[in-house]
Amino acid sequence: MVTSPRFRPSLNQVFALTLLGLFVLLGLLLYGAQSASRQTIVDGSETLRRAASERISRRVEAYLRDAEKQLEDFETRMRRGVVDVADPEAVEKDLFAALLNATSATGFSFTRASSPGFDADGARRIGEEGRWQVMVYRGTVDPESPLVTLYVHKVAGGFVTDERRRSPRGGLFSAPFARAAGAPLDPTLHSTFVSAASRDQAEAGQGRALWSDLSHFEPDRSLPERERRVVVTAQRVVADDRGGFAGVVRFGLRTEAVNRIVAEEGEEASPQRLFLCDEQGRLVARMGSDDALVEQEDTSLRLEPRRLSPEVALALHRPEIGGLSAESPDGAARFRVEGRDFLASFRLLAGSQDWRVGAVVAEDELPGVAELMKRSNGLLLWMILVSLVILAGGLLTLRAVQGGLRQIDAVTASMQDFDFRATSMRSPFRDVALVMDRLEQAKTALRALGKYVPVDLVRLLYGSGQEPALGGRLQDVSMMFTDIKDFTTLAERLSPDDLARLLGRYLEVMTGAIHAEGGTIDKYIGDSIMALWNAPLPTADHPRKACAAALAAAAAGEALSRSPEWGDQPLLVTRFGLHRDQVLVGHFGAPDRLSYTALGDGVNLASRLEGLNKAYGTTILATEAIRAEAESWFDFRLVDLVAVKGKSRGVKVYELLGAKGRIAERLEGARRYEVAFESYLRRDFAAALAILETQEDDGPSLVLARRCREFLVTPPPAEWDGTYVATRK
Repeated sequence: MVTSPRFRPSLNQVFALTLLGLFVLLGLLLYGAQSASRQTIVDGSETLRRAASERISRRVEAYLRDAEKQLEDFETRMRRGVVDVADPEAVEKDLFAALLNATSATGFSFTRASSPGFDADGARRIGEEGRWQVMVYRGTVDPESPLVTLYVHKVAGGFVTDERRRSPRGGLFSAPFARAAGAPLDPTLHSTFVSAASRDQAEAGQGRALWSDLSHFEPDRSLPERERRVVVTAQRVVADDRGGFAGVVRFGLRTEAVNRIVAEEGEEASPQRLFLCDEQGRLVARMGSDDALVEQEDTSLRLEPRRLSPEVALALHRPEIGGLSAESPDGAARFRVEGRDFLASFRLLAGSQDWRVGAVVAEDELPGVAELMKRSNGLLLWMILVSLVILAGGLLTLRAVQGGLRQIDAVTASMQDFDFRATSMRSPFRDVALVMDRLEQAKTALRALGKYVPVDLVRLLYGSGQEPALGGRLQDVSMMFTDIKDFTTLAERLSPDDLARLLGRYLEVMTGAIHAEGGTIDKYIGDSIMALWNAPLPTADHPRKACAAALAAAAAGEALSRSPEWGDQPLLVTRFGLHRDQVLVGHFGAPDRLSYTALGDGVNLASRLEGLNKAYGTTILATEAIRAEAESWFDFRLVDLVAVKGKSRGVKVYELLGAKGRIAERLEGARRYEVAFESYLRRDFAAALAILETQEDDGPSLVLARRCREFLVTPPPAEWDGTYVATRK
């Protein structure tokens, strides 16, 4: 286990840490003083924003409370008998008088109905008889405009509307009722009546007013869009003198007063920007005279500003707006827009349709912040000048040290990527130069080690942080064994130096072909190679890659032996054995001298396959396990059913012919051989021989033909299943 040496700082490090500590201390002192002063100003600003929000809240709540007071007064008059709940004319008279005194109101209405209770869904059941509605409203936006009465009642099974349209300053009965065109809806089906009369509203509190959202005034629906009035209405259930359900009374207010309140408070609270919105951040009060009204999906109205400052637009999208509740009615936020810091406060408007009051202000516009920033900048300038003077004395030394450290860091980073090439490093400091020399020595040792140990294995051990230990595990791998045909004859013709040179060049091109297909060289055994796939690193489609590597290596070896550097030496023919199996893969050997390799019957079978090429005159033999996974990419032919030396059980042996679609000239003969082999397995040796004798240039055909002739003379025993027992490795 490698342990880190005890930290011993150099003089340069101590000096650098001292400088850093000084800079940090000065910075913290400056930051602390500035933050404390700024926080004091911000806290004061928060108080001002909350005060502005509270003023708007009080004024709007007072405005809305006036409507609730009108509803309460109406019920009181009904309970005391001043207004006869069953007499539409008496109701009209009372609403007319109340509306004359409420200059901010648009209309006053009472919907009369009887009710025996609620249904299973909580909706109020309404009696069939005695349903009617009286509405008194102002004909225009002018407070002095004549008051109009609409009387909706039932005639001959259907509802009709009688309208009393008075002249300017006309009295209560200054105009008679006239039947209006069209059939109105049952007033007890209107959403304001249904919501106010529901069981949920009754359980929420007897006599509690229910506020509607912004909407267009109903009697204005036939007017052009720009002339229609925008109102909010309050409605509540009223009881008769015996406490029974009498109906729902509704009072409408124009929203211009709300707009005026927000605008007046905004001017007073400058530089703060004030706004009124709903829980989704949509404006319900104008911020500009040209703001447009937009009808929402729920038919409520919201304002769409033509011009909106970026900070207000961002504040309207803050999550704190939607997070306000009766238990937590206040919220605050801080955000940055276009390089400036802004503060925002939000307040839930009690008694409304969940409206919120918001206030936004830029930090640099707060009183005192500009002066604070000016002083802070001056102090910061002096701190920078002092720091530069101190820093200049250490930079020359530190730069030289850092240059050496950067070189060391670059070299160690390349070593982590397994790049052990020699590099040139220099430093004027002896201790740094000593470290550089030792790094180069370590790289030399690692370059040498990489020639003996698979680099993939070293990467795997390095990545896992583990040292190799004796032992292994069963793993599914593809294995390759190679050997040069007649290598002994070649070796006898060459001097030791020439043999080493040519063999090294041969192994180089073979290794390149194997590595190109993701294989790992397990070991070199003279002119032979043992290679693995799917160990030590996982390899997808490893049987296919082993086949591709064998074909590429065979081609590379042949190209090398035909090249000028091979000279007049005989052409190389490399034989290959391919097998896939579960074998034991790991570190084996002595505790102080390990070898990463694979062990097991599967390894022995792969090695024997390479040797079988000599018997059949082939170059690449593979087992069924390889063919089954790679036959979609390569063409194979079944060669024999063989029990290799040391085994009694036969395995199917296939010759790897080449890539799909590239060996058409060989496929016909290969398929004829397989037909002959099927006859051979059925003991029809004569039929097999008839096919095989037509393929005199094919090694496997010659071998199988010889066997057929022998079996025709001396038939095999009854228990023979076609397995050929190999007696040589």
